[in-house]
This record gives sequence, C-alpha cells and structure tokens, in this order.
Amino acid sequence: LKSNTAAMNLLFCWAAPVVQRGYTQEQLQIEDLLTLPPAATPRACTADLWHQWSKACCAGKPSLLRALVGAYGGPYYALGVLKLLNDGLTFAGAMLLNLLVRHLEQATVTPPPSSSAAAGGHSSTGLSSSSNGSSISFGSAHSSSWLLLPGWCPVPGSPHWGFLLAGLLGLSALAKAIIGSQYNYRLNMVAVRLRAGVM
Repeated sequence: LKSNTAAMNLLFCWAAPVVQRGYTQEQLQIEDLLTLPPAATPRACTADLWHQWSKACCAGKPSLLRALVGAYGGPYYALGVLKLLNDGLTFAGAMLLNLLVRHLEQATVTPPPSSSAAAGGHSSTGLSSSSNGSSISFGSAHSSSWLLLPGWCPVPGSPHWGFLLAGLLGLSALAKAIIGSQYNYRLNMVAVRLRAGVM
C-alpha cells in the first residue's frame, strides 16, 4: 500500500493502478487488489496483540483493554496530532473567511479617493466607513497591529490584502483536505489492525 516517495503516499498515488483497472474492467478480481503492508497482516496483528497480552499476564494484571492499548495505542494516539492540525485549519479558514468578507464589505462602501478628498480630505492610507454615526477603520495601524505582519506583507485595506486573504484561504482548504484524508486513512488502518488482531 505504500510507494517509494512521500509525495505519492501523501496523495494516494499508489491507488491509481487499481482505480484505472477498475475503470477498464467490469469487475475486479482478488489478484487485482493491493497487498496489505506487513504490519497490517492478520499474522502480524495477532502477534502484536498476543505479545502485549503475555506481558500483561506476566505482570499479574491480565487486561484485554491494556493489551489492545499496548498493541495499537501508539499509532492511534499519534493521530491526535493530525486531528489537532485539521481542527486548527478549520478555525483558521473561518477566521480568514471573516477577514475576507469584512474586506469586501469595506471596499464596497468606501467612496472613491476623489470624492473622499473633496468631502473632507480623508487619509488615503486607510479604508473607513460610517454607519449610524460610527466609523470603522481597517487601514489604521491600530486595527492591524494584532496581525503582526512583516514589512513586505500587504496591510489591511490595501488593494492586495484581499488577494492575500483569498490565497491563504485556498491554501488552508487544500491543507485541510490533505490532512483530513490522511487522518481518515490512518484511522481506518488502525481499525483494520485491531479487527484483524482480535478476530
């Protein structure tokens, strides 16, 4: 189930031959399926579980749950890192979408520079809008100080700020899709090993 490069494993390129063969044939045969990795074979899974069960019996505390955790708990706990990254990207995507919507709303209500200068000589370095007597500025240093942006990065209110937010939103969605697929695949692999070891 694994190829030679990490990039091919990340994108599941090893499944392409099976998908291609399933597209060209009416029905897949047993010999067309991929072979299991050595650690996921029933013999290896049973040996791991039996080893942990023997250790628990020698310690005088036989417990099936403790044997299962010792045999398959390591890969399962490691999936918590992928789950944390996936949830973090979900939160980051929502924040980026919020900033992008606010930027677009601000750009639609901001008057042209000529009319704003004629109305009262407003500053051209920031975007401001007034609604019900309240003024909100996204281009000021105070509103963007919490972002801690480097000097080369577009500032909120600039014409390139929306492009930056859209690009980051797309990258976060792509990373979330890749990490989520890896999490589901590895979680199912742990479930297959557990099922093979118990049965």
